[in-house]
Amino acid sequence: VLFRSENEKVRLTDILLSPKDDITVFEPMWKVVPSNKAILPMVYEANKDCPFVLRASYEVTDELRKTGYATKPIVGRVGENITITGAEGTTLHQSQGRFGERTLVYQEKFDLPKRDDYYA
Repeated sequence: VLFRSENEKVRLTDILLSPKDDITVFEPMWKVVPSNKAILPMVYEANKDCPFVLRASYEVTDELRKTGYATKPIVGRVGENITITGAEGTTLHQSQGRFGERTLVYQEKFDLPKRDDYYA
């Protein structure tokens, strides 16, 4: 319930989880740019020789097919609508969500190294 008694304060969760359709929560602008995955291919193109930047493209390339890749909606959130495709072309993981109809970006699949049964 959004409206509480006079003695209770309205909490952020009351607003975000409100069943009312007339409440809109905007994301702050400082969060929009880094959370937008359209920047990934641009970062890769500007830093191709950097070992810490994964290959990324607006289309699936032969290089991405060789390593496997993650398909991500440009404006997706919290891992929704991500598909991970292995080097052999099989789907390794696929998540559902609200961002399935968005423009996609493709990023190189990278497996974390495992040492002594721990991922580094």
